[in-house]
Amino acid sequence: LIIEVARVYGSAGAEAKRCVLRAVEGPVRAAAPRQATQLSPAYVALLDECPRGAETLLTRLVHIFTEKAPPSQELVSKVRELYATRVSDVRFLIPVLTGLSKKEILAALPKLIKLNPMVVKEVFNKLLGLQNPHDENSPVTPAELLVTLHLIDPSKADLKYIIKATALCFAEKQTYTQDVLSAVLQRLSEEPEIPVLMMRTVLQALTLYPALGPLVLNILQLLIEKEVWLNKVAWEGWVKCCERLVPACGALLAGLGPRPLAQAAAAPRLLAALRDHLHQMPPHHRNALPHHVLALAQQEPAPAYPAPPTPGPGMAPMSVPPPSMTPVPSNTPIPTLTPVPPPNPVEPLPPGME
Repeated sequence: LIIEVARVYGSAGAEAKRCVLRAVEGPVRAAAPRQATQLSPAYVALLDECPRGAETLLTRLVHIFTEKAPPSQELVSKVRELYATRVSDVRFLIPVLTGLSKKEILAALPKLIKLNPMVVKEVFNKLLGLQNPHDENSPVTPAELLVTLHLIDPSKADLKYIIKATALCFAEKQTYTQDVLSAVLQRLSEEPEIPVLMMRTVLQALTLYPALGPLVLNILQLLIEKEVWLNKVAWEGWVKCCERLVPACGALLAGLGPRPLAQAAAAPRLLAALRDHLHQMPPHHRNALPHHVLALAQQEPAPAYPAPPTPGPGMAPMSVPPPSMTPVPSNTPIPTLTPVPPPNPVEPLPPGME
C-alpha cells in the first residue's frame, strides 16, 4: 500500500501532496518504533524504489521514524545510498545524522548551515546531543564542530552563514565550556593559514571566559611568528585582543617589528602598556631591546608651539610678545580653498576606518 501511496503522491499537485502527508502521518507514527529498529519489507521496498516525485514523502517518513529512537544501521545505509544517487536535498540526511560517519557529517556541513535557521538549529541540537536523550553519541564532538565551521571554504558557504552557525555554538554555554573553547582556540592556532573568523572567536571566548587570558597571550605570540600583520582582518583582531589584555600584552608588543609596532602603538592604551612593561624591566634587559622599541616608548608628542626658555635663578620670567598683526591691503586677493573631493566608494578605506 505504501508503494502505491508514493506513486500517487509523486504525480499529485502541491495541495494533494499536503493532504497525503497529513493522512499518512498518524499510521506511520504508530509504526515508527518498530521501523526504527528494523524496517518492514514495504518500507525497504519504498527506500529501494522510491517513485519519482515522492522524495519529500520519503523524507517525512524518515523524520517520523527517528523522532523517538536513533536510526538503525539499515535505515542509515538506505538513506546514505539514496542521497548519493537520487535525493540531492541535504535535508534528507538530517534524521540519520548521528548514524553517519564524522567525514560524512563534516562534508555536508557547508550545505546544512545554509538551510532555514530553525532547521540549522535542529541540526546542531542533534549533533550536540541536545535534542533527544535517546540519541547516541554524535560522531562529531562540540570542539570539532566549531573548528570545522571556521575551516569551511568561503566559496562553499557565504561568511554570513558561518557567522550565524558559530553564534549557535556560543549560545550553548553548557556545551561550549571554557575547556571546550580552549581546545578550539588551540586547534585553530595550529592552522598554517589564519582562519578568517579566528580572531572574532578568540574575542568572543575571551569575553565569555576571561580566565582564557594566558592562553590567548600564547596564541597571540604564535600569530606574531606567522606575521599576523600581513593579514588585515586578523591583524585588527590581534590588536583588539591586546587591548583586552592590557597590561599583560606589553611583552608581546616589545616583540613586534618597527612597522607593526608603530601601528599597534597608535592605540594609546597599547603604547602605555609598552611603556609600563619597559619601565618594569631590569635596565640591562631593557637596554638589550631593539632600538625601535626603545625609541617608540620614549617618544613624546611634539608641542603645538615652542615653549619659552625657562628663566635661570634670579632672572625675571621672559614675556613673549604677541605676533604683530599687519593689516591686509584692501586690494589683496582672498585665496579660495580647494574643495575636498568626495571619497571614491571603489577605493578601500585606510585601516581602521571601515
